[in-house]
Amino acid sequence: MIAGYFSGRGTPYVMARLYLPRLDIVGRVHFLVDTGATDTLLHPRDGSNLGVPFAELINPVERRGIGGTRTYYGESAVILLLDDDSWRRFDVELYISPPQAGSGALPSLLGRDVLNQIRMDYYFPAGRLEFTVGV
Repeated sequence: MIAGYFSGRGTPYVMARLYLPRLDIVGRVHFLVDTGATDTLLHPRDGSNLGVPFAELINPVERRGIGGTRTYYGESAVILLLDDDSWRRFDVELYISPPQAGSGALPSLLGRDVLNQIRMDYYFPAGRLEFTVGV
């Protein structure tokens, strides 16, 4: 079982290890669980914490969300979620937002590219947010 958690405001999160092979970056990201997001997105605060060299990003794409259209950069990535005592691997195309107006405080999002591969048990009254792979 992969354990998620609710923030003090009741927002669902899951902690992941993130590996960006081309940039040789490994780090930890607390992703907001977003069933409305098609893809997994890394926003500037987390990107800065990881040391992403924003000037070296390639593959620009426009992504449309609730806040409007923004430029992101596609990057092959590995997301690892801790399942009891072993890591579950998800290979994704991660979309990284460079710093831009209005994006500084946005949380990074775990989207349906990963969520569609796992089962989610979301029961806020009991404080339970759990994910299961292969059920």
